[in-house]
Amino acid sequence: MTLLLGLWGCGLFASVPSAPAPVLPPVAPFRDEAGPPRIAPDATALPEDLVCRPGVASLDCFEAIPEATVTLGAQSADPTAPGYDPAAAPNEGPVRTVRVPAFWIQRHEVTVNAWNKCVAEGWCDPAQVGTGLQANVGRLDRLDHPVNQLTWRGARQVCASLGARLPTEAEWEYAARGTEGRRWPWGDMPGCGRIATAGETREWGVHMPEGGTCTFAGTTHPASTSGMSPFDLVAMAGNVWEWTADRYVPPEGEAAPEGDDLRIQRGGGWADEDPLQLRTTVRVGVREGLQLMDVGVRCAWSRP
Repeated sequence: MTLLLGLWGCGLFASVPSAPAPVLPPVAPFRDEAGPPRIAPDATALPEDLVCRPGVASLDCFEAIPEATVTLGAQSADPTAPGYDPAAAPNEGPVRTVRVPAFWIQRHEVTVNAWNKCVAEGWCDPAQVGTGLQANVGRLDRLDHPVNQLTWRGARQVCASLGARLPTEAEWEYAARGTEGRRWPWGDMPGCGRIATAGETREWGVHMPEGGTCTFAGTTHPASTSGMSPFDLVAMAGNVWEWTADRYVPPEGEAAPEGDDLRIQRGGGWADEDPLQLRTTVRVGVREGLQLMDVGVRCAWSRP
């Protein structure tokens, strides 16, 4: 562990070339046929009541993320090259530099309460959420927990009900690691979801005892848990994996299910025991229709 920490601290993310970065195109909100959205389909500005405000408690609000040129991805082949991470898997590359337009993203993962409202208003299909043993939906003591066992279609529906959309993978990673390329949302040292600051310990759905490995927390944690991402986003590591808009294309040599319905999930979940699984560059491809106990979503909104 000491050797790895030494490697992580020695130029983990080297400086990037100064060549102009490609600019990612704007993303339009998804419109489903299930029912009318709460926000007008032609809305271009985020409603004031959905903007996060200092000192105002809200589990549905959005944080503003500025336009920036960022380095995305990681690689384990060359310690002198950009994006070096000794734990990087082949599917975390290639390392690339892109210009991400400004956007909004939710501070918290979508909660059970928000999902229930969406279903009640006829916008979300209740069949898009599982009802298994670990399901949060249907439990009155989990209204402030993230909705889990959520399909990709259900994730799009709940975001569309707000006039929002799923974040792209590039937006998600930038929001999680910032322009400095953090290895975890809170920095470059492992914590397995446990972040200590000013003498406080904050849980993210998993915890790490002495010995450096994670243990199951047994369930999700409330969405109100404090976070430490560069943009004050909560639970960008742990709690639930989060759907993105992008399709997953396995790298050469990776065994993956056949078909074109694999979508990218990011962030790790409460059931992940290895702190390396919570790194900001970890990505997995999951079938759109699966309802997994540690999968949810947070929504994004394009800024004009």
